[in-house]
Amino acid sequence: MVLIDNSQLPNWADFLQVIIAAIGMIAAIIGAYKLIARDRQREAEIKSLSNIAKQLGDLQVLNEKRYVDSKIPHLQIQCRIHEDFGSYFLFFKNINPNAQITQYSKEDSRGYKFSLVKRGITDVGNSQEFSFGITAIKKEDFYVTMKYIVDGKYQYSQELYIYYYIDKYVVDPHSIFYLGIDESAV
Repeated sequence: MVLIDNSQLPNWADFLQVIIAAIGMIAAIIGAYKLIARDRQREAEIKSLSNIAKQLGDLQVLNEKRYVDSKIPHLQIQCRIHEDFGSYFLFFKNINPNAQITQYSKEDSRGYKFSLVKRGITDVGNSQEFSFGITAIKKEDFYVTMKYIVDGKYQYSQELYIYYYIDKYVVDPHSIFYLGIDESAV
């Protein structure tokens, strides 16, 4: 008869601990892999959301530009002699109903300055009209720089070339440019 020393036999509890530890390590590796995969997925989602936010920001800038462009005055300008006064007047008609001019000012290349607020601007249906006289002593060509304030805050500028042609002054209006928001109105 062979006697076996129990101290040399494997303890089933130890054996189970090794098996459970191995299963635990495999589960930990699988869990870490799943977390990394999920982090990559979340990273891709965050990148996608960042792209969407950038596109929305670009769209907002584009919409604001379109809004500001919709406020540009559409002006019909004529230069006529006023028979009662014997001087020349510039007559303006704004036909853009979205752009209500609330103030305008002018400065011509000869150094004359003039400014007028809304009381000189007449609302006529869906349009506005205003005018002012110009000093025309020598029948010389000159420029007038107009500044318009629309809806009390949007500033626009326009240069008018005024020249004498066949016994009358003629106005050649240049494009109207957006200058920004009038800080005094904010």
